[in-house]
Amino acid sequence: MKKIPLDNNIKYSYNHFMNHMEYKMLRKFLTILTIAGFLSACGQTYKDKETGKEYDTYGLLNESDMHNHNIQYKISYGNIFWSIVLIETIVAPIYFIGFSLYYPVGKKECFEPGVINQHCENNGNKNG
Repeated sequence: MKKIPLDNNIKYSYNHFMNHMEYKMLRKFLTILTIAGFLSACGQTYKDKETGKEYDTYGLLNESDMHNHNIQYKISYGNIFWSIVLIETIVAPIYFIGFSLYYPVGKKECFEPGVINQHCENNGNKNG
């Protein structure tokens, strides 16, 4: 049996370790970059063409400050998905559920099925 000098084993182990670490770091970087790209499109705002006002998303923590009763909101299923995927980070679910769970889609329509001659007030209440 031929003995391999200790120095060559150390060099090989070090190079192998560094290549493995570089690969892991590159993989983490690309994963974070990809997730950041997906997350950038989750929150949508709505701009009213008549008044020029812009309405932002809201969640469970800022509902009293951000919710407008004249605007119709829908649940952002993308934010729910990312909250589940990133639950280990703790910060991401708090942001997504707490501040960006609902996104505005437009003004509320004053329409009640079966009611003729409907009139709506400015506050969004339905009156028949």
